[in-house]
Amino acid sequence: MAIVDMRKHIRERQLQTERLLLRGLSVNKMRKEVASFMPNHIRFAQEWHRTNAEDHCIDVAIEAYLLGGQYAKFNYHGEEMEAVRKRAAKQEQELIHTLFDTTEFWGFTSDLGMSGDDLYLKCDTFVSEWWQKGFDQSLKRLKLRLKMK
Repeated sequence: MAIVDMRKHIRERQLQTERLLLRGLSVNKMRKEVASFMPNHIRFAQEWHRTNAEDHCIDVAIEAYLLGGQYAKFNYHGEEMEAVRKRAAKQEQELIHTLFDTTEFWGFTSDLGMSGDDLYLKCDTFVSEWWQKGFDQSLKRLKLRLKMK
């Protein structure tokens, strides 16, 4: 009889699920949504600063999308949406704080003329929207019983 390391198996399944979820994402669509989050009139010292800020926003959006996708299975198996959101709240808050800290570092508050609270709410909305998109996409896959291969 062989002993199986379940952590390795669980990680492989998680990576497989993430790959399937990421197939549904379009980089161009993400860039457009990030552009609406981060308006063009923000001043950057160099163009590569803008690119770095956009890339970070895209990274956070992808993480939120995958996080929502991971939690869809709980709703599929009967858990209420509020309970699923509560279950994911800590990780979602970490993403919101990460995005907020980065956008504050890049000077979004001063360039947009908004307070830190307004920026935080904007970051919260951005992460929540991407979490919901990942959740919906994964739930749709589960309901259609699409194979995770």
